[in-house]
Amino acid sequence: MEFVGQNVLCTTQRLAHVNWIIHAGNTTTPFKFILDGASNPTSYYQIDQNASCTVEDYPEPLFNPAWDANITHAGVGWRGGTLCDKWDNALLYFGRQVLGTLYSDQISGVVRYFECPAYTIEFRPALKAVDGGGSWVTVPDNTKECETFVPMVRKWLDTQVGAGLCPKKKQTSAGGGLFAHRGSGSAAAPDF
Repeated sequence: MEFVGQNVLCTTQRLAHVNWIIHAGNTTTPFKFILDGASNPTSYYQIDQNASCTVEDYPEPLFNPAWDANITHAGVGWRGGTLCDKWDNALLYFGRQVLGTLYSDQISGVVRYFECPAYTIEFRPALKAVDGGGSWVTVPDNTKECETFVPMVRKWLDTQVGAGLCPKKKQTSAGGGLFAHRGSGSAAAPDF
């Protein structure tokens, strides 16, 4: 199974937007969801191909501040053309809590891959080719991007509710905060 698409995580504004195409064998399926932590409890919106949606309470943390509580550094190596620190026993920072291995860019600390027994997710930086070739100029500033993106998503959800395509969302509340791990260097860097 392969996921191709975009994740926008806006910790301060308590919103995650996932827009993927899922390839499983010969089947290709669009998959889009929004986790809105400004509602209490968090709302999970799954949007179908016709832009209508279902909404349900989301029982797990939207963003898990303890995602790295039990991680252990497992080495440094190349992964997809990026020098990465490898971290075992990591949880996903957002969404369903699955235990796996996380690979972070050794220079920026930004997560590039998450692997668990069921799947691998690649978090590809802007201007980076699928095969790892090429390079990128800057790591996108999601904090700045979220200042404009979150109001647009919430406005879209309000429009969907007004048109009867989504159930009414819940009342808002507050929260948020993100941190990143940076690993130590190594003279020899194997491929992972």
